[in-house]
Amino acid sequence: RFRVAEMLRGTESREIDILGSRTSCDLQFSPGQDWLIYAFTTSDGEGLSTSTCSRSRPLKLALDDLDYARKVSVMLGALCHDFGKPSTTQLLEGRWRSRGHDEAGLAPTLSFLERLKVYTLEGFDVREQVLALVRDHLKPGDFYRARAEITDGAFRRLARRCELELLYRVAKADTLGRNAEWVPRERWFTAEAQDWFIARARELAVGSRPPARILLGRHLMKMGLKPSPRLDHKQAAAAA
Repeated sequence: RFRVAEMLRGTESREIDILGSRTSCDLQFSPGQDWLIYAFTTSDGEGLSTSTCSRSRPLKLALDDLDYARKVSVMLGALCHDFGKPSTTQLLEGRWRSRGHDEAGLAPTLSFLERLKVYTLEGFDVREQVLALVRDHLKPGDFYRARAEITDGAFRRLARRCELELLYRVAKADTLGRNAEWVPRERWFTAEAQDWFIARARELAVGSRPPARILLGRHLMKMGLKPSPRLDHKQAAAAA
């Protein structure tokens, strides 16, 4: 039995049973694993199943299930996320620090994207997404460290700035990319913070899309407000 963190298509159930066929085509599931499941109705119509011939796979291996534009966004986000370090790195209290490198990385990233002529791909605003990934790539770790106080609203607000599934991948690559072979294994970084972050985002159903607005322009117009830029400001204030 699986608890559904986010349903991309099909049933609205919060829990589903995946039935096996008791053949070599059955996938081997373990408790606690996160999976991306491509399910199909069993031949008797009594339930759902999947198999090794499907595209089902552990979620950590599911990058291939991103569309091309989002793959490019993750690639460029991973490439550009530390562009702000050269201008911010200082020796402070005996350690090299790069405070503020996330914000400082925006200008060089924008210049880089300009040179590559990166704008939109397949209708997806890659440029805007990459800039958001650079600006917010530290947020999964920040949220994890403050997890006792962090609110659902903080996740929803962040989901309006960038896609959290993409942010998760960039932040995880940033962390695990530090684990060089010559570093003793006991000093290796883990992805605990990033995995906690995306699990919480999926529970809130904001991993792949921002939450729906609760206040729309038509609601304000029913209150007597006329169409104007002020409507957008009021909607944004309500969303925050």
